[in-house]
Amino acid sequence: MPSISVKVILSNRKEVLKWQIHPIIGNPSLSEFFHSLAIGQISPEVFINKDYQSFLLKAKIGNSLKDEFVDVNVQCELNEISQNFGNFVLFELQIPEDYQPVLQKEKDAFKVLISNSTQLSLPSFNYPKKPNKKDLLRQNIVAWIKNNNGGWKGKIAAESMGKSFVNDLLNAIWYVDTCGVEKMKGRAIHPPKEFEEFFYRSDPSSYKNARPNFDYDCLNRYANLLFGYLNAPWMENSQFTWLYPIVEKFTKCLNEYSTYLNVQRIEISENHQLEIPIRSIDDSISVKVYEGVRFFSNFQTKNIYDNLNNKLSTLPYWEVLDIEPFVPSEPRKKYTFIHNLPENIYLKFGIFRYSSGNSTFHACFLWRVDESLGIPTKNHQARALYQELTGDSSSATKKRT
Repeated sequence: MPSISVKVILSNRKEVLKWQIHPIIGNPSLSEFFHSLAIGQISPEVFINKDYQSFLLKAKIGNSLKDEFVDVNVQCELNEISQNFGNFVLFELQIPEDYQPVLQKEKDAFKVLISNSTQLSLPSFNYPKKPNKKDLLRQNIVAWIKNNNGGWKGKIAAESMGKSFVNDLLNAIWYVDTCGVEKMKGRAIHPPKEFEEFFYRSDPSSYKNARPNFDYDCLNRYANLLFGYLNAPWMENSQFTWLYPIVEKFTKCLNEYSTYLNVQRIEISENHQLEIPIRSIDDSISVKVYEGVRFFSNFQTKNIYDNLNNKLSTLPYWEVLDIEPFVPSEPRKKYTFIHNLPENIYLKFGIFRYSSGNSTFHACFLWRVDESLGIPTKNHQARALYQELTGDSSSATKKRT
Protein backbone atom coordinates (compact mmCIF):
# COMPACT_ATOMS: atom_id res chain seq x y z
CA MET A 1 0.00 0.00 0.00
CA PRO A 2 1.54 3.39 -0.99
CA SER A 3 2.04 6.16 1.57
CA ILE A 4 2.83 9.88 1.69
CA SER A 5 4.19 12.43 4.14
CA VAL A 6 1.58 15.06 5.05
CA LYS A 7 1.66 18.43 6.80
CA VAL A 8 -1.32 20.76 7.36
CA ILE A 9 -1.04 24.52 8.03
CA LEU A 10 -3.32 27.55 8.06
CA SER A 11 -2.81 30.47 5.71
CA ASN A 12 -1.38 32.44 8.68
CA ARG A 13 1.36 29.74 8.84
CA LYS A 14 -0.05 28.24 12.04
CA GLU A 15 0.74 24.53 12.11
CA VAL A 16 -2.30 22.25 12.37
CA LEU A 17 -0.56 18.91 11.73
CA LYS A 18 3.18 18.22 11.75
CA TRP A 19 4.81 16.08 9.10
CA GLN A 20 3.41 12.56 9.39
CA ILE A 21 3.36 9.48 7.14
CA HIS A 22 -0.07 8.11 6.24
CA PRO A 23 -1.22 5.32 3.88
CA ILE A 24 -3.06 6.04 0.64
CA ILE A 25 -6.22 3.92 0.64
CA GLY A 26 -7.70 3.40 -2.81
CA ASN A 27 -7.24 6.10 -5.45
CA PRO A 28 -8.52 9.36 -3.89
CA SER A 29 -8.07 12.92 -5.08
CA LEU A 30 -6.02 15.24 -2.87
CA SER A 31 -9.26 16.78 -1.58
CA GLU A 32 -10.81 13.40 -0.76
CA PHE A 33 -7.64 12.26 0.97
CA PHE A 34 -7.52 15.40 3.13
CA HIS A 35 -11.13 15.10 4.29
CA SER A 36 -10.70 11.37 5.06
CA LEU A 37 -7.63 12.29 7.10
CA ALA A 38 -9.42 15.16 8.86
CA ILE A 39 -12.28 12.97 10.15
CA GLY A 40 -10.01 10.15 11.32
CA GLN A 41 -10.79 7.55 8.65
CA ILE A 42 -7.15 7.10 7.63
CA SER A 43 -5.42 7.45 11.00
CA PRO A 44 -7.51 7.36 14.20
CA GLU A 45 -4.99 9.48 16.10
CA VAL A 46 -5.35 12.47 13.74
CA PHE A 47 -7.91 15.17 14.58
CA ILE A 48 -8.44 18.42 12.67
CA ASN A 49 -10.79 21.11 13.96
CA LYS A 50 -14.22 20.86 12.28
CA ASP A 51 -14.16 24.62 11.60
CA TYR A 52 -10.97 24.23 9.58
CA GLN A 53 -12.44 21.45 7.45
CA SER A 54 -14.77 23.95 5.72
CA PHE A 55 -11.91 26.29 4.74
CA LEU A 56 -10.72 26.58 1.15
CA LEU A 57 -8.04 23.93 0.62
CA LYS A 58 -4.82 24.41 -1.34
CA ALA A 59 -2.04 21.89 -1.82
CA LYS A 60 1.62 21.78 -2.76
CA ILE A 61 3.77 18.74 -3.46
CA GLY A 62 7.49 18.07 -3.48
CA ASN A 63 10.07 15.31 -3.69
CA SER A 64 11.78 16.21 -0.40
CA LEU A 65 11.62 18.86 2.32
CA LYS A 66 14.65 20.58 0.80
CA ASP A 67 13.17 20.84 -2.70
CA GLU A 68 10.82 23.53 -3.93
CA PHE A 69 7.15 22.55 -3.65
CA VAL A 70 4.82 22.79 -6.67
CA ASP A 71 1.21 24.04 -6.52
CA VAL A 72 -1.26 21.33 -7.48
CA ASN A 73 -5.04 21.23 -7.99
CA VAL A 74 -6.70 19.41 -5.08
CA GLN A 75 -8.93 17.50 -7.52
CA CYS A 76 -5.93 15.68 -8.99
CA GLU A 77 -5.53 12.00 -8.16
CA LEU A 78 -3.08 11.58 -5.32
CA ASN A 79 -1.44 8.35 -6.57
CA GLU A 80 -0.60 9.83 -9.98
CA ILE A 81 0.62 13.14 -8.54
CA SER A 82 2.82 11.47 -5.92
CA GLN A 83 4.44 9.21 -8.53
CA ASN A 84 5.33 12.16 -10.75
CA PHE A 85 6.20 14.91 -8.26
CA GLY A 86 7.04 13.29 -4.91
CA ASN A 87 5.64 11.95 -1.65
CA PHE A 88 5.59 15.16 0.41
CA VAL A 89 2.23 16.99 0.43
CA LEU A 90 1.65 20.33 2.16
CA PHE A 91 -2.01 21.21 2.68
CA GLU A 92 -2.82 24.89 3.35
CA LEU A 93 -6.22 25.95 4.70
CA GLN A 94 -7.24 29.48 3.69
CA ILE A 95 -8.72 31.41 6.63
CA PRO A 96 -11.80 33.42 5.49
CA GLU A 97 -11.63 37.18 6.13
CA ASP A 98 -14.86 37.09 8.15
CA TYR A 99 -13.83 34.09 10.21
CA GLN A 100 -14.34 34.57 13.95
CA PRO A 101 -13.01 31.77 16.14
CA VAL A 102 -15.37 30.61 18.84
CA LEU A 103 -14.45 32.25 22.10
CA GLN A 104 -13.68 29.58 24.63
CA LYS A 105 -14.74 30.15 28.17
CA GLU A 106 -12.00 30.12 30.70
CA LYS A 107 -11.90 26.79 32.42
CA ASP A 108 -10.73 25.89 35.82
CA ALA A 109 -7.34 24.14 35.56
CA PHE A 110 -8.58 21.29 37.69
CA LYS A 111 -11.59 20.73 35.37
CA VAL A 112 -9.24 20.65 32.39
CA LEU A 113 -7.17 17.94 34.05
CA ILE A 114 -10.31 15.95 34.92
CA SER A 115 -11.61 16.26 31.36
CA ASN A 116 -8.30 15.17 29.86
CA SER A 117 -8.07 12.19 32.19
CA THR A 118 -11.58 10.89 31.40
CA GLN A 119 -11.68 11.48 27.64
CA LEU A 120 -11.14 8.28 25.65
CA SER A 121 -7.84 8.18 23.80
CA LEU A 122 -6.04 5.77 21.50
CA PRO A 123 -2.31 5.04 21.40
CA SER A 124 -0.27 6.72 18.68
CA PHE A 125 2.64 5.17 16.81
CA ASN A 126 5.46 6.54 14.69
CA TYR A 127 5.51 4.87 11.29
CA PRO A 128 8.31 4.83 8.69
CA LYS A 129 7.94 6.61 5.37
CA LYS A 130 6.99 3.29 3.76
CA PRO A 131 5.14 1.26 6.41
CA ASN A 132 5.39 -2.50 6.01
CA LYS A 133 2.55 -5.00 6.31
CA LYS A 134 3.00 -5.32 10.05
CA ASP A 135 2.81 -1.53 10.48
CA LEU A 136 -0.41 -1.47 8.46
CA LEU A 137 -1.85 -4.27 10.60
CA ARG A 138 -1.08 -2.21 13.71
CA GLN A 139 -3.00 0.72 12.19
CA ASN A 140 -5.91 -1.60 11.45
CA ILE A 141 -6.02 -2.86 15.04
CA VAL A 142 -6.10 0.71 16.41
CA ALA A 143 -8.86 1.61 13.93
CA TRP A 144 -10.76 -1.56 14.91
CA ILE A 145 -10.70 -0.53 18.59
CA LYS A 146 -11.85 2.98 17.68
CA ASN A 147 -14.67 1.72 15.44
CA ASN A 148 -15.99 -0.35 18.33
CA ASN A 149 -16.02 2.75 20.59
CA GLY A 150 -13.07 1.51 22.60
CA GLY A 151 -10.33 3.62 24.10
CA TRP A 152 -8.36 4.36 27.24
CA LYS A 153 -9.25 7.10 29.70
CA GLY A 154 -6.63 9.76 29.19
CA LYS A 155 -3.69 10.12 26.85
CA ILE A 156 -1.25 8.84 29.44
CA ALA A 157 -3.15 5.57 29.83
CA ALA A 158 -3.43 5.19 26.07
CA GLU A 159 0.29 5.74 25.51
CA SER A 160 1.28 3.28 28.24
CA MET A 161 -1.30 0.54 28.80
CA GLY A 162 -2.98 0.95 25.42
CA LYS A 163 0.24 0.89 23.43
CA SER A 164 1.49 -2.23 25.25
CA PHE A 165 -1.78 -4.05 24.61
CA VAL A 166 -1.90 -3.17 20.91
CA ASN A 167 1.72 -4.27 20.40
CA ASP A 168 1.27 -7.57 22.25
CA LEU A 169 -1.96 -8.36 20.42
CA LEU A 170 -0.31 -7.43 17.12
CA ASN A 171 2.69 -9.70 17.78
CA ALA A 172 0.48 -12.64 18.78
CA ILE A 173 -1.69 -12.31 15.66
CA TRP A 174 1.35 -11.81 13.42
CA TYR A 175 3.06 -14.89 14.91
CA VAL A 176 0.02 -17.11 14.27
CA ASP A 177 -0.32 -15.68 10.76
CA THR A 178 3.35 -16.24 9.95
CA CYS A 179 3.38 -19.84 11.20
CA GLY A 180 0.06 -20.58 9.49
CA VAL A 181 -3.39 -20.08 11.01
CA GLU A 182 -4.62 -22.98 8.85
CA LYS A 183 -2.45 -25.37 10.90
CA MET A 184 -4.32 -24.28 14.00
CA LYS A 185 -7.69 -24.59 12.28
CA GLY A 186 -6.66 -28.06 11.10
CA ARG A 187 -6.71 -29.11 14.76
CA ALA A 188 -10.24 -27.72 15.14
CA ILE A 189 -8.83 -24.72 17.04
CA HIS A 190 -10.46 -21.64 15.52
CA PRO A 191 -9.39 -18.08 16.46
CA PRO A 192 -12.19 -15.51 16.96
CA LYS A 193 -14.04 -14.67 13.74
CA GLU A 194 -13.43 -10.99 14.55
CA PHE A 195 -9.72 -11.61 13.83
CA GLU A 196 -10.25 -13.10 10.38
CA GLU A 197 -9.58 -9.71 8.75
CA PHE A 198 -6.18 -9.59 10.48
CA PHE A 199 -4.85 -12.91 9.13
CA TYR A 200 -3.25 -13.75 5.77
CA ARG A 201 -1.15 -10.57 5.88
CA SER A 202 2.39 -11.80 6.62
CA ASP A 203 2.90 -13.71 3.31
CA PRO A 204 5.84 -15.95 4.37
CA SER A 205 6.32 -16.99 0.74
CA SER A 206 8.02 -13.63 0.19
CA TYR A 207 10.57 -14.32 2.96
CA LYS A 208 14.04 -15.75 2.36
CA ASN A 209 13.43 -18.57 4.85
CA ALA A 210 10.66 -21.18 4.87
CA ARG A 211 7.48 -20.68 6.90
CA PRO A 212 8.42 -21.28 10.56
CA ASN A 213 6.73 -23.94 12.65
CA PHE A 214 4.69 -23.16 15.74
CA ASP A 215 6.74 -23.28 18.92
CA TYR A 216 5.30 -24.29 22.29
CA ASP A 217 7.26 -21.68 24.25
CA CYS A 218 6.31 -18.82 21.90
CA LEU A 219 2.62 -19.70 21.96
CA ASN A 220 2.71 -20.03 25.73
CA ARG A 221 4.39 -16.64 26.10
CA TYR A 222 1.82 -14.86 23.93
CA ALA A 223 -1.03 -16.62 25.73
CA ASN A 224 0.28 -15.50 29.13
CA LEU A 225 0.74 -11.91 27.93
CA LEU A 226 -2.84 -11.66 26.66
CA PHE A 227 -4.19 -13.46 29.72
CA GLY A 228 -2.62 -10.73 31.85
CA TYR A 229 -4.68 -8.08 30.02
CA LEU A 230 -7.90 -9.97 30.82
CA ASN A 231 -7.20 -9.25 34.48
CA ALA A 232 -6.25 -5.60 33.91
CA PRO A 233 -8.57 -3.05 35.60
CA TRP A 234 -9.11 -1.11 32.35
CA MET A 235 -10.49 -4.23 30.65
CA GLU A 236 -13.47 -4.07 33.04
CA ASN A 237 -14.48 -0.60 31.79
CA SER A 238 -17.68 -0.34 29.77
CA GLN A 239 -15.88 0.66 26.56
CA PHE A 240 -14.12 -2.73 26.52
CA THR A 241 -16.99 -5.12 27.33
CA TRP A 242 -17.02 -6.14 23.65
CA LEU A 243 -13.26 -6.78 23.62
CA TYR A 244 -12.97 -9.10 26.63
CA PRO A 245 -14.62 -12.24 25.12
CA ILE A 246 -12.66 -11.85 21.87
CA VAL A 247 -9.27 -11.66 23.60
CA GLU A 248 -10.32 -14.43 25.99
CA LYS A 249 -11.15 -16.79 23.11
CA PHE A 250 -7.91 -16.00 21.28
CA THR A 251 -5.94 -16.63 24.48
CA LYS A 252 -7.64 -20.01 24.91
CA CYS A 253 -6.79 -20.90 21.30
CA LEU A 254 -3.10 -20.13 21.89
CA ASN A 255 -3.18 -22.15 25.12
CA GLU A 256 -4.93 -25.09 23.52
CA TYR A 257 -2.54 -25.28 20.59
CA SER A 258 0.53 -24.90 22.81
CA THR A 259 -0.81 -27.78 24.96
CA TYR A 260 -1.21 -29.91 21.83
CA LEU A 261 2.39 -29.14 20.78
CA ASN A 262 3.67 -30.02 24.24
CA VAL A 263 1.85 -33.36 24.21
CA GLN A 264 3.35 -34.08 20.79
CA ARG A 265 6.80 -33.15 22.03
CA ILE A 266 6.54 -35.48 25.03
CA GLU A 267 5.21 -38.33 22.89
CA ILE A 268 8.00 -37.98 20.33
CA SER A 269 10.60 -37.89 23.11
CA GLU A 270 9.19 -41.08 24.63
CA ASN A 271 9.12 -42.80 21.24
CA HIS A 272 12.76 -41.96 20.61
CA GLN A 273 13.70 -43.71 23.86
CA LEU A 274 11.98 -46.97 22.91
CA GLU A 275 14.24 -49.93 22.16
CA ILE A 276 11.80 -51.38 19.61
CA PRO A 277 10.14 -49.70 16.63
CA ILE A 278 6.71 -48.17 17.16
CA ARG A 279 5.50 -49.71 13.94
CA SER A 280 6.09 -53.38 13.19
CA ILE A 281 7.85 -54.42 10.02
CA ASP A 282 4.53 -55.73 8.69
CA ASP A 283 3.08 -52.23 9.10
CA SER A 284 6.14 -50.48 7.71
CA ILE A 285 6.70 -52.34 4.46
CA SER A 286 4.70 -52.86 1.32
CA VAL A 287 5.37 -55.33 -1.51
CA LYS A 288 3.14 -55.17 -4.57
CA VAL A 289 3.14 -56.08 -8.25
CA TYR A 290 1.71 -53.69 -10.85
CA GLU A 291 0.80 -54.11 -14.48
CA GLY A 292 2.66 -51.62 -16.65
CA VAL A 293 0.68 -48.73 -18.10
CA ARG A 294 -0.06 -48.82 -21.82
CA PHE A 295 -1.04 -45.20 -22.30
CA PHE A 296 0.26 -42.09 -20.53
CA SER A 297 -2.33 -39.44 -19.72
CA ASN A 298 0.30 -36.81 -18.96
CA PHE A 299 3.36 -36.79 -21.23
CA GLN A 300 5.03 -34.03 -19.21
CA THR A 301 4.93 -36.26 -16.13
CA LYS A 302 6.04 -39.25 -18.23
CA ASN A 303 9.32 -37.49 -19.06
CA ILE A 304 10.21 -37.39 -15.37
CA TYR A 305 10.21 -41.20 -15.29
CA ASP A 306 12.03 -41.79 -18.61
CA ASN A 307 15.43 -42.54 -17.06
CA LEU A 308 13.94 -44.99 -14.59
CA ASN A 309 11.89 -46.72 -17.31
CA ASN A 310 14.94 -47.01 -19.55
CA LYS A 311 17.09 -48.48 -16.79
CA LEU A 312 14.43 -50.94 -15.67
CA SER A 313 13.92 -52.17 -19.24
CA THR A 314 17.59 -53.23 -19.46
CA LEU A 315 17.48 -55.44 -16.36
CA PRO A 316 16.66 -59.16 -16.39
CA TYR A 317 13.55 -60.34 -14.54
CA TRP A 318 13.75 -60.23 -10.72
CA GLU A 319 16.96 -58.21 -10.55
CA VAL A 320 16.42 -55.56 -7.88
CA LEU A 321 16.92 -51.86 -8.68
CA ASP A 322 17.35 -49.22 -5.96
CA ILE A 323 15.51 -46.15 -7.31
CA GLU A 324 17.24 -43.65 -5.00
CA PRO A 325 19.43 -42.21 -7.82
CA PHE A 326 16.30 -41.51 -9.89
CA VAL A 327 14.13 -39.68 -7.35
CA PRO A 328 14.15 -35.94 -6.50
CA SER A 329 16.00 -34.99 -3.31
CA GLU A 330 13.30 -32.65 -1.99
CA PRO A 331 11.12 -34.75 0.41
CA ARG A 332 7.74 -33.68 -0.94
CA LYS A 333 8.74 -34.26 -4.57
CA LYS A 334 10.31 -37.58 -3.60
CA TYR A 335 7.07 -38.73 -2.02
CA THR A 336 5.06 -37.69 -5.09
CA PHE A 337 7.51 -39.43 -7.43
CA ILE A 338 7.28 -42.76 -5.55
CA HIS A 339 3.54 -42.48 -4.98
CA ASN A 340 2.90 -42.05 -8.72
CA LEU A 341 5.14 -44.91 -9.90
CA PRO A 342 2.21 -47.25 -10.80
CA GLU A 343 0.86 -44.67 -13.30
CA ASN A 344 4.23 -44.04 -14.98
CA ILE A 345 6.08 -47.37 -15.38
CA TYR A 346 5.24 -49.11 -18.67
CA LEU A 347 6.65 -52.57 -17.71
CA LYS A 348 5.08 -55.04 -15.32
CA PHE A 349 7.05 -54.52 -12.13
CA GLY A 350 7.28 -55.35 -8.46
CA ILE A 351 7.87 -52.70 -5.83
CA PHE A 352 9.17 -52.93 -2.28
CA ARG A 353 8.62 -49.87 -0.06
CA TYR A 354 9.72 -49.35 3.52
CA SER A 355 8.33 -46.37 5.44
CA SER A 356 8.46 -45.47 9.12
CA GLY A 357 5.38 -43.27 8.76
CA ASN A 358 4.64 -39.60 8.07
CA SER A 359 4.65 -40.30 4.30
CA THR A 360 8.43 -40.78 4.31
CA PHE A 361 9.89 -43.61 2.20
CA HIS A 362 13.25 -44.78 3.58
CA ALA A 363 13.79 -47.51 1.00
CA CYS A 364 12.23 -48.31 -2.35
CA PHE A 365 13.25 -51.04 -4.80
CA LEU A 366 11.82 -52.15 -8.17
CA TRP A 367 12.26 -55.25 -10.31
CA ARG A 368 10.86 -56.46 -13.61
CA VAL A 369 8.21 -59.15 -13.43
CA ASP A 370 7.46 -61.76 -16.07
CA GLU A 371 4.08 -60.66 -17.43
CA SER A 372 2.85 -64.24 -17.55
CA LEU A 373 3.17 -64.65 -13.77
CA GLY A 374 1.01 -63.51 -10.85
CA ILE A 375 2.72 -63.38 -7.47
CA PRO A 376 0.79 -63.27 -4.15
CA THR A 377 2.59 -61.50 -1.35
CA LYS A 378 2.32 -62.57 2.28
CA ASN A 379 3.65 -60.88 5.40
CA HIS A 380 6.39 -63.44 6.06
CA GLN A 381 7.57 -63.05 2.46
CA ALA A 382 7.64 -59.28 2.87
CA ARG A 383 9.73 -59.57 6.05
CA ALA A 384 12.18 -61.90 4.32
CA LEU A 385 12.47 -59.54 1.37
CA TYR A 386 13.02 -56.57 3.68
CA GLN A 387 15.87 -58.39 5.47
CA GLU A 388 17.47 -59.40 2.17
CA LEU A 389 17.30 -55.90 0.70
CA THR A 390 18.30 -53.85 3.74
CA GLY A 391 20.37 -56.24 5.82
CA ASP A 392 18.21 -55.29 8.82
CA SER A 393 17.27 -58.32 10.92
CA SER A 394 14.82 -56.36 13.10
CA SER A 395 11.95 -57.86 11.10
CA ALA A 396 11.91 -60.60 13.69
CA THR A 397 11.08 -58.03 16.39
CA LYS A 398 7.78 -58.58 18.10
CA LYS A 399 5.03 -56.04 17.74
CA ARG A 400 4.83 -53.32 20.35
CA THR A 401 2.11 -53.94 22.95
